[in-house]
Amino acid sequence: MSDAKTSVVILLDKNINCDNLSFYMAHAGFNNVNRELEFEGQFEETLVVNNTNIDLHFGIMHDCSELVYDYAKSLCNSIVKFPKDCNKAKAYNTLFRNCNYNYIVILTLPIFLNEGWLDDLLFYAHNTKSAGVIGISDSLEKCSYQPILTNDDDVNFKCVFTPDNFILDNYGAFIFHRQNLYFIGAFDESKEVEGNELVQFQMRCTYNGLVNFYVPTKICILPNKPTPVPLSKFNDNIEGMIKSKRFYIPL
Repeated sequence: MSDAKTSVVILLDKNINCDNLSFYMAHAGFNNVNRELEFEGQFEETLVVNNTNIDLHFGIMHDCSELVYDYAKSLCNSIVKFPKDCNKAKAYNTLFRNCNYNYIVILTLPIFLNEGWLDDLLFYAHNTKSAGVIGISDSLEKCSYQPILTNDDDVNFKCVFTPDNFILDNYGAFIFHRQNLYFIGAFDESKEVEGNELVQFQMRCTYNGLVNFYVPTKICILPNKPTPVPLSKFNDNIEGMIKSKRFYIPL
């Protein structure tokens, strides 16, 4: 999948400074390379992770420092500053509209990833049927090892890790096909979903017949991992969607 093109979305807040941003990006394999164009002797600078072309989009939350903003804008294809009243779901949706490639990756910082992490996410995203959100976990303790059908013409399958509740954690590295934003819809910007926007998106994927899972070949480390927001806070929200059978939210 080295010839695949992927959009990467990252939100930055008060917990990120210039030094650790530089460290996390380098550790994850982000790099600028000069690639030769079709015309001999002409080159262009391209942002890659390992050998995969990416476009990178930063969202600057209101509590992020101006120094980080100045540094981050030199690293990415687009950067957006968000006001205090903007929640993460709205910030993500704004950045999604800037994404140009078929696959969208969300990284939550801070994170440490194995070499080849993006190649593995792309492999499973490209080769498995009915994939919703695919992730790299920091723990597979509450997961089952299960088969999922591939896109081969012949009946074939890959074994992956699926959480017991079919919902991945809120933090880590995630990938989904950009068409899911038009099939499933955008992240829900409702106040009661705040902090669980990715969880609720996955629930809507599940209700539409897609499968969320972790790749079996990689794991990540999430230092200072936040305490999860209780799912009970948006029970009424998701129950209303189930009752009406309307899960789509326009981007």
